[in-house]
Amino acid sequence: MTSSTNYTPKVVLEQNRANLEKSLRVSRLALIKHALLSSLQRSGAALITALTAGDEPRIKVINRAEGKVWKVFDPITNQKHFFESEAGLRTWLEQRYYLN
Repeated sequence: MTSSTNYTPKVVLEQNRANLEKSLRVSRLALIKHALLSSLQRSGAALITALTAGDEPRIKVINRAEGKVWKVFDPITNQKHFFESEAGLRTWLEQRYYLN
């Protein structure tokens, strides 16, 4: 005896609905997982920065189409500085060192 599956439009719609609901649950879980991991990474990075930051300037290199830009945050003055050359950055660092 063979069983035959009846693929009426109602059955197909129900199967599609069930598949979509399953996909939606998986998508929601993936979104929640991604959001949680991103939040933990940001919190961890902030904690590391807070624990390791002293009076030393924090320097980031930004690559732009026009070339590199050095972004510096000075925790003593609570100011940001931008330099278009490494030589300019070095001069500022030396002056900062001798002023403090």
